[in-house]
Amino acid sequence: MTAKKKQKSTKRTENKKPYWIFKPALLFLVMFAVGLLIYAPELRGNFIFDDGFYVQHNHYLKNFSALTHWHQFRQSRPLYWFSFYLGKQIWGNNPAGFKTVNLIFHIFSAYILFFFLLRLLDLKGIYDRWFALAASMLFLVSPLATEAVSYISGRNNGIGGFFFILGCFLYLKTLKSTDRRKKQFIFFSGSILSFITAFLFKEVYIVFVLFYPLLYLWVRPFKKKYLLLGAGTIMTFSIAVLVLSFTVNISPFNRIQSLIKNNSRHFNSKPLATNAYAVAYSMRLFAFPNNLNIDHDLPVLSSLRSPKAIGAIAVILGIGLIFFFLRKKLPLSFPAYISYLLLIAPTNSFILRHGAWMIDPLSERNLYACAIFFSIIAAEILTVFIQKEKNRRVALTLLLVLFASRTFARNMDFQNNIALWQSSLQYSPQRARPNYNLAIALKNANRIHEAIPFARKAVSISPESQCYGLYADLLLKTGQKKKAEETLLDGISSVEKEQGLLLNQLGQIYYSNGQFTKAKQYLEQAIQQNKGMIQARLTLMLIQLDEGNLIAAQKNITDTKRYIRHAARKFRGEQQVTNDSKAMLAFGAGLLKFQSGVPQAGIRFCQKAIKLSPQFTEPMIKLGEYYYKTKQYRKSWKQFLRASRTPGFKRYRSGAAPYMRNLQKLLKNPKLNPGL
Repeated sequence: MTAKKKQKSTKRTENKKPYWIFKPALLFLVMFAVGLLIYAPELRGNFIFDDGFYVQHNHYLKNFSALTHWHQFRQSRPLYWFSFYLGKQIWGNNPAGFKTVNLIFHIFSAYILFFFLLRLLDLKGIYDRWFALAASMLFLVSPLATEAVSYISGRNNGIGGFFFILGCFLYLKTLKSTDRRKKQFIFFSGSILSFITAFLFKEVYIVFVLFYPLLYLWVRPFKKKYLLLGAGTIMTFSIAVLVLSFTVNISPFNRIQSLIKNNSRHFNSKPLATNAYAVAYSMRLFAFPNNLNIDHDLPVLSSLRSPKAIGAIAVILGIGLIFFFLRKKLPLSFPAYISYLLLIAPTNSFILRHGAWMIDPLSERNLYACAIFFSIIAAEILTVFIQKEKNRRVALTLLLVLFASRTFARNMDFQNNIALWQSSLQYSPQRARPNYNLAIALKNANRIHEAIPFARKAVSISPESQCYGLYADLLLKTGQKKKAEETLLDGISSVEKEQGLLLNQLGQIYYSNGQFTKAKQYLEQAIQQNKGMIQARLTLMLIQLDEGNLIAAQKNITDTKRYIRHAARKFRGEQQVTNDSKAMLAFGAGLLKFQSGVPQAGIRFCQKAIKLSPQFTEPMIKLGEYYYKTKQYRKSWKQFLRASRTPGFKRYRSGAAPYMRNLQKLLKNPKLNPGL
């Protein structure tokens, strides 16, 4: 039987007997129910991984003015950040609200995909509505869509993917409405607007320009003039991107410029080889999504000549050739495969996530839009190669159930950070990053003893500053100061980059032990290596004030204020510029004022420090001492009593005890009794 006869045999026949599921409202309700069921576990989850920086603690989302003045908003993915801003105004820091929005957009993507396929099948005159339903449901339950939906920060792929498929659908509506100019203009304008919206969520959707000739050739008869038109479009698009790369300092154009400059003298094929392997690996994930992972353990290939790179390129080209030669039998698969490659190319090309232990050539959330076209391929293969309609529907149902079950199980991993990184370790046990992140997750849950083995393993796999620093911090929390000191000294002698992190930690240990000379030595070294090391500067400031070196302390306070303002302008500035660091700076300024003979200003700064960090013991002790010396005994007792309820009081107990004993005696005097 020829391909043409097969297509005729599968022409839509459902018009003879209407099915309730094809009614738009009922279809959406079915998709909504299925989506809600399989994504139910993650809707109860917390903020995970980068959600803390992107959403939960992102101070640029507090008000619209802060958002619009933020360079990240103006230079990269403005609608992505604006969506988080709107979410913060509506439900604050409730993760369920953000997760629900992601899920609703995913359901709408599957819903629009159904109508896109209906339009496509109608233009090509093949298959029936059951094919469109099968492909859209496969996409809805696809495990490869999970990360973009369940991970709040992955919504740039998910919501961007919705506007991308909407743009494709509206363009097909344009081709269908050739006899009505007004409708054609409206649909085409809507298509452009949708594609631009997708681009403003994530830069990879800039490839929408290439989808216009691709979709046109997909549904129109092949002609040489259309081939020339498509080639001209691609050439014009490439030139435009090149020009923008050297004139506009906005992502992705600034990144393309840096790539061109870095490879102009010496071409580095390492990222291209590594990502070629990642692309080939991703194809396996679509068919067999058994080892989904937020941190895939993929090899970093040295060049395109490596055997794995050659094999990956052969697989990519081989699959393309198979679909090309079978294009009459599988008329949708070859263009769907080209669409997949176009969508993954901007992410998996020359760009590797930097950092020796954090190279991440494949993020599943970047495969979201790709899953749309793999769903089409899967539905077509089943439709063409399983002749009997009953068997075909059984196979599709089984595949849907298997995929939905895997997606449901995968959503269990996205409930919290511990579950996420425990899952990752099952598939990448010898990778430093999941060990490191699981240790942090356990530490944040106050499960310190459980975290130590994972931090130790991260150090053994990848002896980087972050790994040494985390391991030492955990040892400190369990009272193993000597071992923590040895770990940091070992790290300083082993690592070549970012030693400042370890030098600062070592200085903090010596400062807490009262070894101020040693502490000063290491803190100064940390600042030499990283002048923006705010914590080191703050502790050094306290040492300088203790020594009575007011000039050095004043200069340090001025410099620290400048670095705090500089760090606060950076996206992840809150890692350094916390209320605790601001409180420490205010306390230092207060001590300086006390020592300079301006006590009222010193009081104000200490009160500011306490307001910023209510558990900060030292400014309470300082105020208690000042009020005692000025015979303001009630105020003094109040400050010492408040300090005694803070976790850090035990360090100052011996110095505060005489004051508190005397105050108790003084306050027994009826004239001074505060009624406590």
